[in-house]
Order: sequence, then structure tokens, then C-alpha cells
Amino acid sequence: MSSFSVDIHAIANTIDYEFNQISNFRSFILLAIEFFAESATAQKSREAEGKKNAVQTPIRLTIQIPRKTWRVREPIEVMAYLENVSQGKYFYVGRELFSLISIDPYHYIEISIKDEKNRDAPIGRMASAGYGTNESITEILARAYIQLNPGNIYGLKDLIYPRLSPGRYRLTTIYREVQALYWPEEKRKALPVPVWTERLVSNTITINVIR
Repeated sequence: MSSFSVDIHAIANTIDYEFNQISNFRSFILLAIEFFAESATAQKSREAEGKKNAVQTPIRLTIQIPRKTWRVREPIEVMAYLENVSQGKYFYVGRELFSLISIDPYHYIEISIKDEKNRDAPIGRMASAGYGTNESITEILARAYIQLNPGNIYGLKDLIYPRLSPGRYRLTTIYREVQALYWPEEKRKALPVPVWTERLVSNTITINVIR
């Protein structure tokens, strides 16, 4: 009789143990589901925020290249352009965009090339000297700026001759307005079409350089 009682207790303990294991496993599964659900929600929130920020910027800078693999000492063809992605907003942007490695006195798009250690690659930049002018703001706008209407793009295509060793590199471009920031603020704000003066950073493209 006593031995039967021991067996019952043993069976009961085994059942309790198995039940606890199942309960723990069920809790783990529920936690895992909850974790992945929260991760998915957070990811969607980040994506929505990114899209929201992209929509809030009426002018966008984009960089494009024809291919992702280049040889050492081969010139890299780069196209960078400004695009008005707004709904019904008009802006003046720089017309005189000469080179992606030239720092110009009015406005410019410059290229940044970084290696796998986030170091700047040697590009060989040059700077153009500023020059005095007796032109009015209206005359400067007509000569050095272009009105970028919604849906339109404007930019340049350039050949870059960086001194790159074999490896992976990240290409990014930056647009900067210089001249209009020197104009009196009240005159700049009085323009019927505003000049885009904010710094813009393009998308980033990764390339491979081989021998």
C-alpha cells in the first residue's frame, strides 16, 4: 500500500513537473511573440517617421552612378541632382554648379568619399575665389540661379579622379548655398520665390574598387 502511495506521489510530481515545463515554454513563446510584435511595430514606426521626414523636405538631393564596381585609377562617373518633391512650392536653387570637387562662392554640390574605416579618401578639391559684383539681387538671381518647379530636377554629371586603393567606399554628396546667406534677411524674405538655403545631404552609394 505504501509503495503504491509513493508511486502516486511520483506520478503526481512528474505531472507537476511536465505541467510546469509546458507552462514555462508557453510563457517563453508568448514573450517571443510579444517581443517580435513590438519589434515589428517599432520598425514600422521608424519607417513611417523616415517617410514623414522625407516628405517634409521639399528639395531632395540624389546621387547616381552607372555601376558599383570600378578599377583603380579609373575615373568615376557621378550624377548629382536637386529635385523639387513638394506639392506646389517653388524655390530658386543654384544654376552655376561646375564640379563635384569645386568649392564655389555662390553654391555648390560637393562629393564625399569615405573608406571602410570612415576616413576621407583623397579627392583633390579646389576652391574658386569670390568676385565682387555690382549686380542687384534680381540680376544675380537671373544669372546664377534657376527656379526649380515641383517635379523638376536640376544638377550635374561629373568625372571624379580619386586616388583609391582596392576596397569598399561610400559616396555621398552635399549641397550648400553660400551667396544668398549674405543678402539682407528682409530682402531675401521679400523675394516672390524663395532661395533654398538649407544644407542638403544625398543618399549614400557603396562602390567596390578592384585592381
